[in-house]
Amino acid sequence: MRAAVEDVLKINAGAAAYVVDRDTQRPIDDAMVAIYVDGLIANSVKKGNGIFAIINVSPGKHELKIECEGYHEYDGTLTAVEFPLAVRLVDAITVCELEQT
Repeated sequence: MRAAVEDVLKINAGAAAYVVDRDTQRPIDDAMVAIYVDGLIANSVKKGNGIFAIINVSPGKHELKIECEGYHEYDGTLTAVEFPLAVRLVDAITVCELEQT
């Protein structure tokens, strides 16, 4: 039996974050971002523009770790939201401020 499109959309969720320098508020290039779902790494990306996104994870809070040379490690949470077509991922952006070492 095939799932209806509406059912598939209901189980999909996503989140986005903007990684910036705490002092200058400028995007941090080449940050390594890891998102954990149920204790297991779900996604790990290295971005050059300070923005990253994750989709197809369960809705709710997930552990977030960010590492970048010259900065303290960032530990926090990221909230993934369900996105029926009316909700845009940009509405769920988390700003992560990293402090220089």
